[in-house]
Amino acid sequence: MKKDKLGINHWSKELSELKNVKSVIDVGVMTGTFDLYNSFPGAELILIDPLTESQNFIKENLKRKYTFYKCALSDTNGTTVINVSQNGAKSSLLKRSELTEATIVEQRNVDLKRLDSVLEDVELAEPCLLKIDTEGYDLLVLKGALDTIKKCKYIICEVSVKKRFSNSYRFEDLILFMVENRFTVKSVLEAPRSLLYLDILFEKQEALAS
Repeated sequence: MKKDKLGINHWSKELSELKNVKSVIDVGVMTGTFDLYNSFPGAELILIDPLTESQNFIKENLKRKYTFYKCALSDTNGTTVINVSQNGAKSSLLKRSELTEATIVEQRNVDLKRLDSVLEDVELAEPCLLKIDTEGYDLLVLKGALDTIKKCKYIICEVSVKKRFSNSYRFEDLILFMVENRFTVKSVLEAPRSLLYLDILFEKQEALAS
């Protein structure tokens, strides 16, 4: 997801068509997804990122009420090591492939949690919108959020198309997971020329045709 210094993704038109979103959960925040936040000014805002740099940026620049959890997400709880990139947005829990090289300046221990565990005692206002941008870890985040996604009407996910990271998922694996959990593709928000990834907006279907 390409961002300017305030994290704006320029999704305003597409997001304006989404109605009645009561909670926004942003996983993989870095410098924020401000179009998303601004599109739902009355929604409860929950931000999750393992980097202190992200937490500090949001504290300085986001002028509304929010809750920030400083941890990485997966399908299990524990600890792990994140590869911190010179370009913070390229930091990842995974090793990058030659297609997406990045300058690693530090390896840092971080807490690893399931999204369902993070939000276990949180009474989310529904319906929710979940955004995930975790540099190749997206499917594991979803697998650790099986209870949370039941409350979501929309999910925005940066989905890898080509092999960007070692030991990451295949494009079709994530799409199949979404279909199995009653989500279909509503639109593609961003498609870089290289087609390394797609920013996809999924929508929950109450009843899918067989």
